[in-house]
Amino acid sequence: MKHEKITRYKNFINEIYKEGQAGDTYKKSWLTDVALRSNPKLTSYKINNMIRTVWSAEGATKNNTGYEIPEMSVFEDYLNSVTNPDVKKVKGKNAMVDKAKTENIK
Repeated sequence: MKHEKITRYKNFINEIYKEGQAGDTYKKSWLTDVALRSNPKLTSYKINNMIRTVWSAEGATKNNTGYEIPEMSVFEDYLNSVTNPDVKKVKGKNAMVDKAKTENIK
């Protein structure tokens, strides 16, 4: 199940960068269309959850005009944090501090 979810997120993120550029801001409707192109079988619940989750990553921002596409590294860091439990990167937390704490525990 987790592997399927990560694959779904990767496909969505790759599709975003095929059609948009870092620094551009898009409406949720555009992101929904992109998600459906990445996987036409997605439900609206999964799409909304995916958008909300991906834009909770540190470095991703949502403003009054829409969702700003961050540098690709922001989403790569997020996906790495999901696949590697030793690295956590969430808004409001310093990932380097979290990683250092984890390394010191080993």
